[in-house]
Amino acid sequence: MSVSSISSADVLSNLNSYISSSGAMTDEEIEEAKKKMEEDYAKALKESASGSSSSTSTSALYANLTESAQDTNDLLAALKEAADSKDPETIKKAITEFSSSYNSLLTYLKNAGTTECSAIVSAMTGFLKENEDALNAAGITINKNTGKLTIDSDALEEADTTKLSEIFSSSSSTMKEMAKLTSSALSVASMKSSHYEALSSLYNGSGNINTHTLTRTFLDMMS
Repeated sequence: MSVSSISSADVLSNLNSYISSSGAMTDEEIEEAKKKMEEDYAKALKESASGSSSSTSTSALYANLTESAQDTNDLLAALKEAADSKDPETIKKAITEFSSSYNSLLTYLKNAGTTECSAIVSAMTGFLKENEDALNAAGITINKNTGKLTIDSDALEEADTTKLSEIFSSSSSTMKEMAKLTSSALSVASMKSSHYEALSSLYNGSGNINTHTLTRTFLDMMS
């Protein structure tokens, strides 16, 4: 089978053949496998099959998404530490750095456009919207169209340090929930990146793919 002719239907057909011959999966596992393959891998297959620069672009996108998610998690942790320290300058610097990183992460998640990434975008923007009053107290506003954060430097400078410490401290329920969301973003980003790299490695130099190896790789990913 040439790479250019591969589609998600081809992959599913091969998966069905493998499952029928091996009896290795339950009906529930089969349906879950099909769903994951359809949603997560069809785009990567088609791009790799085309041999175009889009394949490289997608690989770079997932790598950048993973790096951005890691940075955002690290800066969120730094923000909690800053809030616990109650040092006004440290807190304000941490707020600015986290907001910038969060905005970049939001962009990468939207560009990825997968089901999981879109769900995380909705969860993060929805959660911050629910806590808009607290953010406003720190001079932070949420763009209604993009969901990105904007900081009013004057308002942040004048913000009450005690209030900022309460909002962003490690014991704050707001920060605990935000940490769950950014951690989810990192998990999804890492998974997407590793899965895409695994798919790309299955293509040989002559432009062919071993569909049996591909199916086994999918099953390994899901185990």
